[in-house]
Amino acid sequence: MKVELLKEHEDGSATFMIDMNDEEKTTFLCLGMVTALEQGIEDAKKYVGET
Repeated sequence: MKVELLKEHEDGSATFMIDMNDEEKTTFLCLGMVTALEQGIEDAKKYVGET
């Protein structure tokens, strides 16, 4: 994986370019999906009453 800083913005954010091979892309996508599902489950707990 190659990460290149393209630009630093005045508000403190930055723009990066990330170059990944197919295996890295698949791993990154899987991690993102699992993380999103885990967070969704945690967020949904506030809507579920005591059982």
